Amino acid sequence: MKHTEKTSFHTDQWWGKLSIEIGGKLGTDFDTIGIHLGVDNAALKDIKSSYPGAAKQWGKELLIEWRQEHADWTHEKQITTLQNALEDSGRNDLKVKVEKAEAKRVAAQEQAKQPKEDQGAKDELDLPSPPAENPKDAQLEARLKKLKS
Repeated sequence: MKHTEKTSFHTDQWWGKLSIEIGGKLGTDFDTIGIHLGVDNAALKDIKSSYPGAAKQWGKELLIEWRQEHADWTHEKQITTLQNALEDSGRNDLKVKVEKAEAKRVAAQEQAKQPKEDQGAKDELDLPSPPAENPKDAQLEARLKKLKS
């Protein structure tokens, strides 16, 4: 049960960061993207009136409110719907940002699932090999020992 709560917390953090990064860049496409997400015009107007003149905040609020309305959807369905809305609105640049952010999230999640022993073994395999002992160094050390005695 704790793992699910932890995953949910991290997913919420991820969505928060994504909302800030992507939401602030919706710009003049705010209404179009909102409509493609299925948000009605009245809700879009409410967001705008709540933050007059703060267009960057509109996009962030749109994504946060939209996600909250669809909290019963799977994460994958939310991501797919957002990507489709961005693409349908001609914002492939933002769609790519979502894809990259999701790929990083999935990779981090997979890495976190690995047992600690596997992570340590991987780290050990990635380390460079120690340098081979030079026979001349061994001979020099032996001579130094003789001189000191």
